[in-house]
Amino acid sequence: MKLLNLIKCHLSYLLSKSSITIIIIVNIILFIVYITNALALDLGSVKEAVDNYYEASLTMTRIIFVLLSCFITSNSFTSKNDAYLALLITSGIKKEQYYLTKVSSIVFILFINIFVLCLLYLLSGFIFIKGFVYDTRFINAFLCIYIIALIYSLYTNLLITTFKNLFTFLLPTLASILTSSLAQGKINIFKKILFIFFPTTSPSQDSLFYSIYISIALLIILIVTNLVLYVRVDKRSE
Repeated sequence: MKLLNLIKCHLSYLLSKSSITIIIIVNIILFIVYITNALALDLGSVKEAVDNYYEASLTMTRIIFVLLSCFITSNSFTSKNDAYLALLITSGIKKEQYYLTKVSSIVFILFINIFVLCLLYLLSGFIFIKGFVYDTRFINAFLCIYIIALIYSLYTNLLITTFKNLFTFLLPTLASILTSSLAQGKINIFKKILFIFFPTTSPSQDSLFYSIYISIALLIILIVTNLVLYVRVDKRSE
């Protein structure tokens, strides 16, 4: 119950008016992108139309959602938005608990957001594309984007903890765009090694380049690394 209350506390800070406004704006922009992509299609071939809608929409979703995720993470760990730790530790909350529940809150917010985007994508398809039908690859693609966004958000967490600069979120965002571009060309040993540490999707976008287990392992490593760094760097409990 104590941890649940802590998560509620994090959510009240994370979901400030400015944060909610930014999230809503991003969702509206992507909804407009979906509608625009759907209306711009040549409906001569339903399969081709759906495929084009899928590729164009998912590409933009990946770029914008990773950007949003990295920004939310970076913003939540700035000195200003992380200052309430000093109040919580006086009530017996450990920094380990604080950090893990805060990350859990961010993970929850991002999951709800990607779920909403998936619904908007399907809604636009059903309304504006004649013959559009549900396909499991749509869900798989959004889940892949979600996992990738979490990983690059944790890289952002490393940077903001180390350098205390809000704009460090741009570096992981650019890295995600770069790896996505590299995945489209011929794959060599350099790219294979790079994609282990900086994951991307397969060209079909409905699966990760490597197994989901590798991404989960990377997530765990990043969380543990961030936790150790956060506890050691922050001195507010001392």
